[in-house]
Amino acid sequence: MKILVLDPSGNFDEGKGVTGWALFNTHMWSEEDRPQANAFELEDIGDIRAKDFTSPTEYWNEVVNKVMAIKAIDSEMTLVLESYKLQANSYR
Repeated sequence: MKILVLDPSGNFDEGKGVTGWALFNTHMWSEEDRPQANAFELEDIGDIRAKDFTSPTEYWNEVVNKVMAIKAIDSEMTLVLESYKLQANSYR
């Protein structure tokens, strides 16, 4: 089973929006065969940068396309999203 981890950033207008992603592969081990080491393998890692797109829609479509491409390979993929709350005093 694959696990896709996304850390989205939507600051498109300033050109600083970067969505980082990592793709892990996990193995379903039986208890007696389970290795002592971590059973997750890092398969791929990358980012999607707002500055590479001409509009917020194109940027976010690329993020969705990444998710859908992995989902097409593994229909049981798990998606993990980092979330955040914009604080009023941090907004400019």
